[in-house]
Amino acid sequence: MICLKNVEMCAIFIQIGVAMKIFLYILIGISVIALLSFIIYNILKSPFKYPYHIVTFDVSGKRSLNVNDLIDNHLNIYGFNEFSQHYESVKRWKTDCQERIKKSKLRQLRTQQFAKIIDDEHMFRLNSLENKLVINK
Repeated sequence: MICLKNVEMCAIFIQIGVAMKIFLYILIGISVIALLSFIIYNILKSPFKYPYHIVTFDVSGKRSLNVNDLIDNHLNIYGFNEFSQHYESVKRWKTDCQERIKKSKLRQLRTQQFAKIIDDEHMFRLNSLENKLVINK
């Protein structure tokens, strides 16, 4: 009777051991797939980010808003130098990216990604900001 119980217990422990091994193999497989997916995603994603120049205008309390007046006022205060400097920095960025593409092993993919990210028509972004104070009575 005691021997029979030990045999049954051994069979249960063997089944548990097999189930644990299967679970461990599945867990390792999922981890390897997740790690490979992460590595491939990071290799294939675009390393380029276009350097926009963002100028924010505070239009709080202004009733009749004329965009041209806002831009003229900004140019009178800060000058045209910040825009010309940014234009030159974008030219340097493009040159640096071209050099990076030449050294890349994924040259064709990087060339396509670079061509897709170029947005010279919207190099300067002008945003308006309005702060509203709401008083509840």
